[in-house]
Amino acid sequence: MLKSTKLSALVLLSLSFSLTTACGGSSSGETSAIDNATNVADDAVTYPTESASVITSLKDATAYDDLIDDPFSTSFDHTALVIEIPKGSLIFSIEQSTLGSLEIQSADESDESDKIVYRFNANANVLNSQDASLDTMSDCQKMFTLSKDTFAVTYYDINEQTVKKIDKVVDINLDPLLKESWHLCNFGQSSVTWNYTDIVAGKDINVLGSWLIGGNGQDVQTYVIDTGFDVEHEDMIDRIASSMVLTTPEKQHGTSVMGIIGANANNVGTRGVAYQTELNLIADGSLRFVSKALSYVFDAKINEGTFYEISPLNLSIGYALPYVLNAFTDLDNIENYVVAGILPVVASANYHSQRTLSASGPYNLKPFYSSDSCYLNGTSCFFAQTTELVRSPYSIVVASGDSNGQRARYSDTGANLWVTAPGGTYGDGFHKVLTTDVSGCRYGYSRTGTSTQSDFERGLTANNQVCNYTVQFNGTSAATPMVTGIIANMLSVNKNLTANQIKYILATTASVDKTVSGALVPGSMLGWQTNGANVSFSTEFGFGWVDAAKAVKLAKNYASNDVYDSSLDSRQVFPDTQEEIAFSEASCKLVPNDSYLGQHEYNYECEAQLSGLTGNLEIENVQLDFEEVEILDDTKTSCNVLSSFHNLPAELSALSGTDNDLLKVSDFLRNLVVGVANDNTNNVYIVKAQDENFFGFESNALTTNPNYLLVNGFYLENVTGSSIFKVYFGSDCPLGFTTSDGKGAVKLIISGYAN
Repeated sequence: MLKSTKLSALVLLSLSFSLTTACGGSSSGETSAIDNATNVADDAVTYPTESASVITSLKDATAYDDLIDDPFSTSFDHTALVIEIPKGSLIFSIEQSTLGSLEIQSADESDESDKIVYRFNANANVLNSQDASLDTMSDCQKMFTLSKDTFAVTYYDINEQTVKKIDKVVDINLDPLLKESWHLCNFGQSSVTWNYTDIVAGKDINVLGSWLIGGNGQDVQTYVIDTGFDVEHEDMIDRIASSMVLTTPEKQHGTSVMGIIGANANNVGTRGVAYQTELNLIADGSLRFVSKALSYVFDAKINEGTFYEISPLNLSIGYALPYVLNAFTDLDNIENYVVAGILPVVASANYHSQRTLSASGPYNLKPFYSSDSCYLNGTSCFFAQTTELVRSPYSIVVASGDSNGQRARYSDTGANLWVTAPGGTYGDGFHKVLTTDVSGCRYGYSRTGTSTQSDFERGLTANNQVCNYTVQFNGTSAATPMVTGIIANMLSVNKNLTANQIKYILATTASVDKTVSGALVPGSMLGWQTNGANVSFSTEFGFGWVDAAKAVKLAKNYASNDVYDSSLDSRQVFPDTQEEIAFSEASCKLVPNDSYLGQHEYNYECEAQLSGLTGNLEIENVQLDFEEVEILDDTKTSCNVLSSFHNLPAELSALSGTDNDLLKVSDFLRNLVVGVANDNTNNVYIVKAQDENFFGFESNALTTNPNYLLVNGFYLENVTGSSIFKVYFGSDCPLGFTTSDGKGAVKLIISGYAN
């Protein structure tokens, strides 16, 4: 009887033994049965007819789970094909498939047949958990574009005493729009986007490698707060675990977000990053009730018994600034969500090249952004630390890249970014993201009656006749759900990961291309920098372009100890050590103009030692507070006006004065530059850059609710009590650092793990 064996060209060696046992024997000097079979093979091949034992369509095949123990084989629909042959039959030759692999499984004593098992896996080598590269672009192109696979097996049927050949054409039957989803597998495709040329092959999230090793979101609860959702969409069948509507939903945005995360593997439409995750949707059309939505997620974790078990929460709502500002009143509130196992994945927002912002809700933002200076200088009117949520050390803040692998021009920048994912670029001539859209051609991004969109968007192509899909979705709102999906995939292979372990894995597996990050401010050090732990960081990309395959691989290997990283052990829910440095008036001095601060009339350097620390500390994050830095009264009119605003309040309704006064405040805040450094390297991490407006601090908040700006560039560096930290200010007004309590107007909180 045949033993369980991987088929290869060497399988013919198994035919060299005598057929005495297998076929009833032969006598010396007679022609053996195998010789006869070989001699007549070319002329006497018998092709089997259709029967239950010879399956001709992969779609109709039943996965043979006990034969297939790698996760990928059961993660796709229709990935296994089983062909039964009489027990004891012999394989003569095989013609291997293009996308799959063949195995022979011998029959048990109780079985009536041996089995030839075809497994669709694109590249069997990638299944090896020790394969470090997981660079599968060529494989995903094959998988996404080829709908058929072929193989042939020639064998000796021991019952009928004849040679037979099975020729198979396997119908892969994958989701038809998968091949157009460049964010999942980018091989330069552009057939549904008017053949736009702004695309570089390989600039994707490398999701196939994640799927090949079992990362598909299975058994993971994922939460999404957004404007609204088409919960009856054809591609979301069986993926929606719950939905709740808080206000009248506007369904376009949320429908596209949920599709990027979890569109089903159902041979329909496209496919989500985590196509097996369970989606829990909270619709808030106005995004005025984010606090209520968060409370619902919190209660759901309790009711479902998943408290402490990590669930990603997608928040592609960076633009809903005034309302998000009210959702998180302080860091303690965010910590409560983290304890509950809620991991916020947050869009950095899309205002980098915004010229103006109209009045919105109770906050009249327009006076602060009526100047064209930020746009004309090619820098940002906003930076990505405008709310408690995005500057929280417990959030994963996501920036957006385009189909060329560059930072998308709209993507907000900042020292608080964690990773970047592809979000496409708005405007004609640029690739955006393919995802689900509100069903039908009357609503949503994709609809009839428009003249400026492609045929695909107008329902004029065979693959989108009813307008259920769009290739117009873009922004950090598109990039964020990709990271949310990757986190769900990581958790599907390792449920025990903590939030900090997930952040560690994402940061250390992200792809760094140092040729694509430029300076946001002329002459400033805002490109890629390598810190004292040999980790690269950029205020444009965070730790780099997310890599799903490498992230899921490390998550899985940590669980199985195949590749064990002991440093993950210490990354529990919160850092175990926190040290504070206060910079007093005596710590700060005027210094000459520095290139990384730009040209300002006043440049300050504040320096202090981390003297309270005993032993070593591996940094998780650094938080900067400078709310009590004072704008000193001066003969300059603008500084006189500003002296009444020295607390740098953020809630614009708290500001008083004329629009002209507000513009002067805005001009100062836009031109203020703040950087942080330590003595490990020569790096200066720009926390607040020139030409970026700044708000986010509540008036007089220092004594009641400190609001810190987040600096991630020091991640994993080791510091001691003798380490020195510096804070730099570039200002057009003189600054003072005296406080009533004498503790210092500038503070750094260094959090991490003792080692």
